Amino acid sequence: MSDTRIERVNIRQVNLPPPVVRTDAIQSFVTQETILLTLSCSDGIEATGYAYTIGTGGSSVMALLHDHLAPRLLGRN
Repeated sequence: MSDTRIERVNIRQVNLPPPVVRTDAIQSFVTQETILLTLSCSDGIEATGYAYTIGTGGSSVMALLHDHLAPRLLGRN
């Protein structure tokens, strides 16, 4: 079993506006709110994953990750 542990969690949001506004009967795609999460491990490995919204909710996802989920990852293998 590896003793590699998660030492840091970096969360950031990048907003990517589409070149043209896209809409359908329900919503408009104003900007892609891209949430990036990078895990840094004790052995030097870094891994990045992402999720996105189409313009609403990015700040809520960031708060959930920062306040509740990311702290639970620290020290885990």
